[in-house]
Amino acid sequence: MALLAEVMALTAVLGLYLPGPTPPDEPPSTKIEPWSSSAEAKSANAPVFVQSSPVRVPAGGSAEAVATCPAGTLVFGGGESNPVSGSVVLTRSVPWRDTWETTVRNNGTSDAYVTGYAVCGSGLTAYQQVRGSAVSVTPNGGQDIASVTCPAGMRILGGGQWISGPLNVSIDASLPLSDSGGDDWFIRVRNHNAEIIGIQPIAICGSDLTTQLVRGAGAVLAPGEYKPVTATCPAGTTLLGGGGGGVWYEVHQGVTITDSYRSAQDSWTIYARSHPSNTGRRSIISYAICGT
Repeated sequence: MALLAEVMALTAVLGLYLPGPTPPDEPPSTKIEPWSSSAEAKSANAPVFVQSSPVRVPAGGSAEAVATCPAGTLVFGGGESNPVSGSVVLTRSVPWRDTWETTVRNNGTSDAYVTGYAVCGSGLTAYQQVRGSAVSVTPNGGQDIASVTCPAGMRILGGGQWISGPLNVSIDASLPLSDSGGDDWFIRVRNHNAEIIGIQPIAICGSDLTTQLVRGAGAVLAPGEYKPVTATCPAGTTLLGGGGGGVWYEVHQGVTITDSYRSAQDSWTIYARSHPSNTGRRSIISYAICGT
């Protein structure tokens, strides 16, 4: 696991500095100032799980689902799920202040519905939504990677990806990684548009808590196959966030994440579909970020 994490982290860092045109635009600033150091702020509270109402996604179009945290809490992680077997795909999945905003694209021929999810909590003396450097992705099937690291002394709670430009993309991976405990967020995105897009990873980071990164059972997909994988927090810990996707060395055509969400009190699930043009089988993995 440590070797895999080291290779992925090194690859991600190299990817951040690839030359290219400036991306079309950037997400709004999402950095939140540190919480108060008062006794009230330090008191630990169990995370709250919220979800949006189902949102209609028209055939061939995109739609956004927003899950809003209760007053007095901040968003730790989030994602979305949909009942369609592979044609509705994840594109943007980002925190914005006290909400989690998820955008999907419906590549099918019928309308579908998507539900957004957020994990919300408090009890931290410091909290930041940290945006990584923008990376340009070439058009017509180009693929690239990016990662972002939490500030020193802070641990990762969750993360996601911002896409600048048209949303005809596929997310191959959006997940936490680190051989030092899980303080980075890594993304890999393929651009199916006829123009350049920009990608940025976003990490949610907090202090005054202990976390562990739990890797769930993986799965192997034949070309065109669609499957879920789940990671579950051990007893005595609490789910804070999660992610997953294709493994780092199987990138040609790769896989497409269709869902990434909290599927049970202590579990994080992703669904993914192997590209039909793959010439071999592809592996997917899931991760849960668990705190005490």
